[in-house]
This record gives sequence, C-alpha cells and structure tokens, in this order.
Amino acid sequence: MPPVTACTSSHSLRTLCAALAEEACSAHEVPPSLAREATRVTVSNLAPLAQGPLSGNECARVRAYFWSVVRRRALRTANASRFTARAVRESIAEDLRHAGFGDERIARELERCGVA
Repeated sequence: MPPVTACTSSHSLRTLCAALAEEACSAHEVPPSLAREATRVTVSNLAPLAQGPLSGNECARVRAYFWSVVRRRALRTANASRFTARAVRESIAEDLRHAGFGDERIARELERCGVA
C-alpha cells in the first residue's frame, strides 16, 4: 500500500500501528477487525521496537510488517482471483522496496508469502 501515514519522531510502535490501522480502514477499506488483528500481531512481533520513538528505518519496517499481516490474513480468508493475487504481489514488492529491500530479497519474501 502506498504510505499515507507519515512517520514522525514522536511515533512509538503503538502510535504508528494505531495510525496505520486508521489509514487501513479509512483509505483502503480494510475491515476494522482485520486492522485490529494486524495491529496486535505487529505490536507483539516487533515488541523490541517498543522501547522509544521509532527511527525512519524502524517506521518503514513497522509499516511493511503491518501491511504484510493485512495481506496474508486477507488472502487466507478470501478466494483471491488472479487480479487480486497480482495486486497483492505488486503491493508487497512496493512495500519492501520502500523499506529498502533489494530485488533478490523481495523475490524470496514473495515466495515465502506464497505469491511469487
């Protein structure tokens, strides 16, 4: 997903996840229950980042992780068409590029997510 929520020096893990959940629901029509689940999983799995304000790289990592959870959970619950699968694949690749991943690492992540 294209970033809408800007990361600031005042964002903590929880405040950024809350902003991402709000963005997901309002700008991308993600169901609130899925946004809450993505927030819970992201906060739980990235807990070491909860110690203070997030750096720019940490914000990118949190954003990529949050949207990864949204995509994986959405794909598990719906029969994805080829178009949907392609859109998800492109979205994952863009998020990972934005987070600084190279092409080889992106390809491995796409394969791991089952959308290569």
